[in-house]
Amino acid sequence: MKKNLLFLTLIVFLISPISIFSQEEKHWTSDLNIKVGYGNNFGYKTDLNVTGFEYFTPTNGTFRVGLGKDFEFSEKWTLQAALELDWIRSVNEYRAEPSATGFDRTVGVGSQFSSNSDLQYTISLPFNYHLVNKNNSQLGVAFGPELNFNFQKVFEGGGFGLGDSVLRYDEVEFDNTVFRPSALLAVSYKTRFGNLPVRAQAFFSYSLTNQYSGTYQYENVFNGESQRGDFEM
Repeated sequence: MKKNLLFLTLIVFLISPISIFSQEEKHWTSDLNIKVGYGNNFGYKTDLNVTGFEYFTPTNGTFRVGLGKDFEFSEKWTLQAALELDWIRSVNEYRAEPSATGFDRTVGVGSQFSSNSDLQYTISLPFNYHLVNKNNSQLGVAFGPELNFNFQKVFEGGGFGLGDSVLRYDEVEFDNTVFRPSALLAVSYKTRFGNLPVRAQAFFSYSLTNQYSGTYQYENVFNGESQRGDFEM
């Protein structure tokens, strides 16, 4: 009888942690989340240095959708892993000051816009630290790495010409960076609307490498200036 009781006690002792774990275990879909976002990308530099001509990208609009999953390590720390698709719309602006570049204002307008779009994939792995963690709301800061993939081959990105191409700017070579690491810093707030959990996040992502690079060529027969160089974005 004692042996049976000891054996039964041993079985209960071994099964108890398993049953407790199984009660706390969540289904793998329970922490999945859908991400929808929008942001602006800034930053363009070139070694172009000619009289009265500018080419710059004031903003790149980025729409982001993704699928993520939260991994809770403790009450304070969560890993918010996500796979995201970014649709980037770039607006480029070319400006030429007629009096400075040497052509007559009647030849053409002194500014021109062009736009294009691009798709890239992003793997985001930020760690979130909960500053406030209540039942229905969480306030935290997130930081961690991102990795951007861009498999589209970008060729000529466009150009700007005035007066039958007597003043012209061309991007003769224009390539994207296929693998681009970034660092993410964010502030996030999580709450509930009824039974629906919602998280709002304001983030800043800094690219460790350039997104695009290429070679440009500038020619102006009005004042005899010409230049060829490299650019990065």
